[in-house]
Amino acid sequence: MIKTASRKRRAALILVLFCLGIFGVGTRLVIETMRKRSIEHQIGSLQTEADRLEAKRREILEMSERVTSQSFLEREARLRLGLQRPGEKTVIVEKVPTTREEGEEARRANNFFKWWLYFFGTKE
Repeated sequence: MIKTASRKRRAALILVLFCLGIFGVGTRLVIETMRKRSIEHQIGSLQTEADRLEAKRREILEMSERVTSQSFLEREARLRLGLQRPGEKTVIVEKVPTTREEGEEARRANNFFKWWLYFFGTKE
């Protein structure tokens, strides 16, 4: 009888240790799975950020190429600095009233309407 009680205790102890081992392995498996998902999520967000930054880099390179092009520099020099090529002449064209009524109306209009006509062409 002593042997059977000792065997039962030993079997129960082995069963408890086995269950604790299975529980420990299962817990560790769940933790690692959650960690893997977290890392995959971070990789995805970092990849999205990398794609966005790459697109921004390409956009900046294209803008840099446009800004440093000869035609852009020439156009900016003409518009902002008023520069000309040798031999060119500057011509300023003013809007002339096409009918006598328009000219009379523009002369009689108050300052607000003159500005309105200047920017939009009509008083409405």
